[in-house]
Amino acid sequence: REVFNGANDAIFTIDADKGVILDANVQASRLLGFSHEEFTNMNMADLHPPEEAERVREFNAALEAAGSGGFTGDLVFRAKEGQRIIFNVSCSTIEMADRRVVNRICRDVTRTREMEAELSRYTRGLEAQYHDKNKAMRESEARLFQAEKMAAVGSLLAGVAHEINTPLGSINSNNEIFNLTFQKIRGFFEANPPSGGPEAAHELREILEITDDAIRTSRLACERIVKIVRSLRTFARLDEAERKKADIHEGIESTLTLVAHELKRRINVVKEFGSVREIECYPNQLNQVFMNMLVNASQAIDGEGEIRIRTWEEADSVRIAISDNGKGIPPELRSKVFDPGFTTKQAGLGTGLGLSICLRIVQDHGGWIELDSAVGRGTTFTIVLPFGGAPERTMNA
Repeated sequence: REVFNGANDAIFTIDADKGVILDANVQASRLLGFSHEEFTNMNMADLHPPEEAERVREFNAALEAAGSGGFTGDLVFRAKEGQRIIFNVSCSTIEMADRRVVNRICRDVTRTREMEAELSRYTRGLEAQYHDKNKAMRESEARLFQAEKMAAVGSLLAGVAHEINTPLGSINSNNEIFNLTFQKIRGFFEANPPSGGPEAAHELREILEITDDAIRTSRLACERIVKIVRSLRTFARLDEAERKKADIHEGIESTLTLVAHELKRRINVVKEFGSVREIECYPNQLNQVFMNMLVNASQAIDGEGEIRIRTWEEADSVRIAISDNGKGIPPELRSKVFDPGFTTKQAGLGTGLGLSICLRIVQDHGGWIELDSAVGRGTTFTIVLPFGGAPERTMNA
């Protein structure tokens, strides 16, 4: 008995079948506040708060299944004054002549479990911070990579445009001289028909028509090259490192020219441009957004399809909706499309950085991107840009 009462842990002897407390040591009274007489008039279940009832049933079932092997686990007790105490309870069942009894040795682990819970919360907090910082670092690296890439592309485009312009100027001048000379030759032969008869006149007319068609085709080709060069310059806009007022329609048109090879002949582009004022922006950054959205839309369409571009003003902002009638985005993936590295494209078609960079560029302009998609019907990304733009100090892409 002296060992029983001298123990540092609370000890209970219980009727295994009825749950009635047969005996309790001094430490049980110290920890829970009940006298020995009070304990011996209680059922063990009376020492647990109501919300612990299910856990107690599970504990007792596990103890019953363990048989003489015993069982150990945590249970919450309620002291006489109402305070909650967590005990680690070690149980052993003893078969006596007239009954089965269970000895429960209960060690107070309240402080230990509280510290473990606090440590777990702290660890989860650190993990969340690490996740956030890692995500921010990946976004920053992606934006830096994109900015460096676009700077290199911009320099390349500017160089290409310059190199093309010089010979193109000569070709255009020669075309004009050739055309003027040809018109004079045509006028001369029309005024002075050849002396070879109708057959010679017919042959000459065919030669003149073929030559005229060749000159016209050459002039149209030069005009096409001029348009492409102009689009290259508009897209790169290396001279526009600062925010300025710009026409978004001009940026969209130049981008469409550059992605024509991606659209090819299989995709019909429908433009529904509204009356939209110029906005404060970084034009070259928005051109990156337009290009990424258009390429994504084209890659979402298998075979022939349609991309619709709509612009309008709403609530002190301009909205650019780029819609495709492709396969659409499943609901479970829509919340992830702007995450860095996330992509549903086949290998080689994308890094998963594009939309996250698009979103950051738009956010740096004080705006946001809305997504509407239906599987089998297509997707619409709506870019919302305020006319005033964001403060210049936030622009760092």
